Amino acid sequence: MSARLADQLLGLADRLGARVVLVGDTGQHHSVERGDAFRLLQEIGEMPIITIDKIQRQKGLYREAVDAISKGRHAEAFEIFERMGALVEIPDNETRYKAMAADFVAAVEKGKTALMVAPTHVECNLVTERAREALKANETLSKGRDWGVLRNLSWSPAQKSDGRCYESGLVVKVGGHLKGFSMGEQLEVVEGRRGEVIVRGENDRRRPLPLEQADKFSIYERDRIEVCKGERLRVTINTRSADGHPLNNGDAYTVKGFSRDGEIVLNNGWRLREDFPHLAYGYANTSHSAQSKSIDVILVAQSGLISSGATDAKQFYTAVSRGKESPRIYTEEVAGLRENVARVRKRELATEVFEGCHWAPTAERKTDEKAQGAEDAIEGSGAGPLAVAERSPRSANLRVIEHLHREREDGARERECERELELEL
Repeated sequence: MSARLADQLLGLADRLGARVVLVGDTGQHHSVERGDAFRLLQEIGEMPIITIDKIQRQKGLYREAVDAISKGRHAEAFEIFERMGALVEIPDNETRYKAMAADFVAAVEKGKTALMVAPTHVECNLVTERAREALKANETLSKGRDWGVLRNLSWSPAQKSDGRCYESGLVVKVGGHLKGFSMGEQLEVVEGRRGEVIVRGENDRRRPLPLEQADKFSIYERDRIEVCKGERLRVTINTRSADGHPLNNGDAYTVKGFSRDGEIVLNNGWRLREDFPHLAYGYANTSHSAQSKSIDVILVAQSGLISSGATDAKQFYTAVSRGKESPRIYTEEVAGLRENVARVRKRELATEVFEGCHWAPTAERKTDEKAQGAEDAIEGSGAGPLAVAERSPRSANLRVIEHLHREREDGARERECERELELEL
């Protein structure tokens, strides 16, 4: 959970007089957005903590290996995985992914729940292709139907605010209270240029998209996938089925068949209308989206060539700890993987940055002035619980650093705009 979302959640709980119970593991992935709220509340907010110190999901050697990884003893964990036969080293990508797909199919045929996990979407797509080929070969998947889907591009607020990022045909979906638009409205991009994006909705009505409210909408691109009987699909948005049942982002279902009117019939009998676009294959997940899942057989793709940049200690710990039985870890070189997973990327809190700074006397006076300015601004803003944390020097330092960081960001953006203008001239 990011600092912004935590602030909103705790602010809402404060207004409702509700109690908030947070459950998580700081050893797993950071939030996608900025901030490390869970660790902030534990280490600085003095939040009461109850710890489960015995791993419940895994047993035997597998438990020992996961425990070693969680405590940073990666060499020990790799030795245990080697004894278990969990490390699969195959240099050729095609051969490695086919072997992984074969193991996935074998687990499914035994009635096990199975999931392939990788650090990046690129590697997830590669293993998904091989798994579907294997499932078609053994006739688990029959001939399918062409299905239109929308892929969330997951643009940052800066990208959504820049008209030059938009191309004709992209889809804008309104997810907040956006003036002049309806909640849930879907629009098509007609034209994008610097400072302006024109979209059209029903009845071909064209209007500018309020780029300054980028947090109120998401950007998608259209794509098409084949959906077969027996297919495993993942829902990519919170919504409802055609017959009114709740569908949660990340939920996976198996396709039972198709109705006469073209709807997808899921294995639990629920139906998806023929134009339902928020679907993806459910054979592989990134380690980010696999968090909180508990699977019988976990198969981990860790290519040093494809996913090295996204591999680190937190990512690897999250991926290999999803399974209940012995995992399988596929890589082209075990030695290289050992080095990559030993990387620790710590997202420092503002107070941690502040404690490492050495201020000259003049800088100290300026900092005191900024601190008072930040305090006054926060007091008058009605900010949420994170912004008005306990009155201590550490929380004051946190607010000062956030204030200074915003000033540096504003200055950097101004300099970037000046450089772009010089280039255009």
